[in-house]
Amino acid sequence: MNKNKHVIDLIFPLSLFFVFISSCVIVLILSFHVYKETLDLEQVNYESRTALSYIVQKIHQNDTSKAISLCQKEKSDVLVIKNQNYVTYIYEDDGYLKELFVQENIDFNKKDGKKITPVSKLKMKQKDQLFTLSCMIDHQYVETKVSLKAR
Repeated sequence: MNKNKHVIDLIFPLSLFFVFISSCVIVLILSFHVYKETLDLEQVNYESRTALSYIVQKIHQNDTSKAISLCQKEKSDVLVIKNQNYVTYIYEDDGYLKELFVQENIDFNKKDGKKITPVSKLKMKQKDQLFTLSCMIDHQYVETKVSLKAR
């Protein structure tokens, strides 16, 4: 047997192993934090873009210049899309983008609408044939503009 073995022969490889393991754990923790922040940011972007894209698509689907307008209902903007004897109302209520499809000339309650996607501070402005749509989700403000086709 070799009597010249020192304690350092055992301690050095073990300490090197523990340094390696602790470095791996630190990298995993940091990468998890970055991954979680990225997912949160993607979710916010998805929700805000989905709400505005939904409204833009509804406007394009029913693009008859005389049939699309804005109105005020209970202190919020409501997009009104008339299609023969029926009307589609798009608005924000209780933190959600909502849609309600009802017969024309029938008064409606904002609570009756179908929830589409979470949204807050939805603002819609109309100037002639141009709509400006904006909303805020998780403190991020997003705006888009859409123009009606001239007929």
